[in-house]
Amino acid sequence: MRSICTLILGLCASTIAHAQLVNGSFEQDGQFSDTGWTGTCAQPGGGNEGAPGAGIWHATVMPGNFQGCYPAYLYQPIPGAMDGQLYLVGGWVRCNTEEPCLGGYLGIGRWNGSAIEVDDLNGVQGTDWTYVEIVDTAEIDDGEQAVVVLTAGSIGGPISPAPTQFDGIQLDLAMTVNTAMEERVRHFVDPTSQVLYLYAGSGTITEVSVFDLTGRQVTVKQRGPSRTVQVALNGLPTGAYLAQVSTTAGGRTIRFTIW
Repeated sequence: MRSICTLILGLCASTIAHAQLVNGSFEQDGQFSDTGWTGTCAQPGGGNEGAPGAGIWHATVMPGNFQGCYPAYLYQPIPGAMDGQLYLVGGWVRCNTEEPCLGGYLGIGRWNGSAIEVDDLNGVQGTDWTYVEIVDTAEIDDGEQAVVVLTAGSIGGPISPAPTQFDGIQLDLAMTVNTAMEERVRHFVDPTSQVLYLYAGSGTITEVSVFDLTGRQVTVKQRGPSRTVQVALNGLPTGAYLAQVSTTAGGRTIRFTIW
C-alpha cells in the first residue's frame, strides 16, 4: 500500500487507512454469493432486497440456539491484521420480521483455528435497514487471526427467532478512535452493470476521479452536489482501483475491485 502513495501524491493518508473485505455486498455476477464468508453453524441464505447503495442481494443469518449450535457467527478473516490495530467495521443491518428477533450485530473477533471469540459487538433491532458501525482493536496472539464477525445472536429453548439480514459490510483501518464516522463515503460495485455506487453519509458528493494502481486516471465524473453518485466502469479491466471522492465535507479515497 505504501508504494501506491509514492505514485498518487495526496492520497497517502486515506489509502493507508483502508482495508478491504471480500464480497461485503454478498453478490457476484448478479446473484447472491457467500464467497469469502464462513458460518460457524451454517452458511447464510440470500434475499434480493438489498440495503441502500449496496446492490440487490443481502445475506440472511440465523441465530444460534444453546440447545443446538451456538454461537452462530458469520465471519471473514482480515488479511495481514496485527495485534493492536484499530479497525472500523460498518454495514447495513435489519431484522427479517418484527417479532421475535434478537437483532443483528457486527464486530471484530479472533479465530484460533477451532473457535471464535468476540469481546464487543454493536447492532440494532428493527425491520428498517440501519447502518451500524463499531471501532475496535484487533487483539490476537500468536497463531490467532483477526476476523470480522456478523451474528444474529443466540437463544435457548424451543423458540425460533427470526433471522437477521446484513448487507454492504465494509472494513477500514481507524487512525484514531474519534473517526468522523458520519462523514465516510460508502460504496458498492455492481459487477453485472459495471457501475460504482457511492453514498455520502454526511455532506454531498461533487466529483469522483478513478485511478488504477499505477496512478493513471482512468475516469472522472463531475456533477452537482448529490449524496448518491453512480460511476460507469465499462471497459475497465478487472483489478483494484482507487476512487478519489470530493464532498462538501472534505475529500475521501476508497479502494474497490472490479471482478
